[in-house]
Amino acid sequence: MRVVVLLGGVSEEREVSLVSGCQVAAALRESGHDVVAIDPADGMLSQRDEEEILSTGVRLLPPGAIADAGALAAPFTMPEEIPAADVVFPALH
Repeated sequence: MRVVVLLGGVSEEREVSLVSGCQVAAALRESGHDVVAIDPADGMLSQRDEEEILSTGVRLLPPGAIADAGALAAPFTMPEEIPAADVVFPALH
């Protein structure tokens, strides 16, 4: 099954969402699913990005950029992976 995991975002709980979403993505992959992780604030994550988040908890955006991400002028553009998915798993907080 093709699964999109939405994680991260611009809320105060961004880091928690990144970690929990990456854990969900890893568990789904271990179960044999094709998984794409998408952060609405920063785009699609590579598996390397996911592994870095899980191992270090390092932010992909610096603290100031996270606050600024909520004020972006451009609206969210739906990545082509979302309509192609069988399931979208929201791990946004």
